Amino acid sequence: MKNMYFITALSLFVLAGCSYNEAGSPDVSGVKAEIWATMNDSQSQTRAYGKTWEDGDYIGVTVGSTNEVRSTNIKYQYAGTENSPFIPAEANTDIYVRASAEVPATAYYPYNGENGTAPGILDISTETAYQVPEEQSKIDYMFAKTTTSISNPQINLAFEHMMSQVVFELNATDKETTISNLAFKLEGVATTGTFDTATGTVSPKEEKGEISTPELSGVTTTSLILVPQTVTGVNIEILLNNVYYLAKVETLTLEPKYKYTYTIALDNTEEVPTLSFTGVTITDWTNSNPIEITAEKSIPEIKPITVNDAPAWGAGDEQSTEADKKQETTASDKTEF
Repeated sequence: MKNMYFITALSLFVLAGCSYNEAGSPDVSGVKAEIWATMNDSQSQTRAYGKTWEDGDYIGVTVGSTNEVRSTNIKYQYAGTENSPFIPAEANTDIYVRASAEVPATAYYPYNGENGTAPGILDISTETAYQVPEEQSKIDYMFAKTTTSISNPQINLAFEHMMSQVVFELNATDKETTISNLAFKLEGVATTGTFDTATGTVSPKEEKGEISTPELSGVTTTSLILVPQTVTGVNIEILLNNVYYLAKVETLTLEPKYKYTYTIALDNTEEVPTLSFTGVTITDWTNSNPIEITAEKSIPEIKPITVNDAPAWGAGDEQSTEADKKQETTASDKTEF
């Protein structure tokens, strides 16, 4: 009877050990991995939303192929210093590299789920609530992939932004202009999508909606993080000093990993201020290197028109009589943003 209890206990111990080893543990043959997370080719551990990783940033790391025992979705955290590797977020969950041949290593941000279980495809939302600066990191979905082996256990993960970033830059003719409030709204864009944590692929969902930047004062540059997509018939509404403006974009194309900087000129030397789009710059989100994506550079000047009612912009907004002026322009075919 004692032998039976002993064998049963030993079996449970072995089973528990096998399950535990998926996350890597000291009793497994292999070499403990070092996890370093950088942004593209940068030598420092930077990321796109801000300039560096921050306390509370977690990534999910998977090492090995599906044909072998592997470490799956192991939660690692920023160690708090730029010159240190990431560390396991939970005790005794280090990843151990066991293969002599090169095996895949992938990682994604932000972390989801639990150690040992692949999170799969996640639903994502870029609604206005996430577009304030302190919340944008939650929708800055990133992905990295490389290889590792016992002879090369230092895993250098070069993360890339899998979303698209749109930046609005306002330049006033009168440099003394006071910006009391400024905001941008996109209507007719995909606000939701999916993120594949195994491949880094971000895909838009079919339903369309609107996304706004926060309404700010004294600020002339603001941005949105969006799901990569190509859509037609997009409206860009601009709220500037309690006056509304409208631009119509025939085709809006946003590619993953890239930043689209839209420059807008404000001429407030006349009684009725006017806006005009002066150009669009498309660059790699991280390195700011110009890329070859077809874009129409001849964006027409915004022409003012008057309407009887201003568009709704948040609940309970009070607008001055100037807000009843709405400016409109029609962008040329396939203007890309």
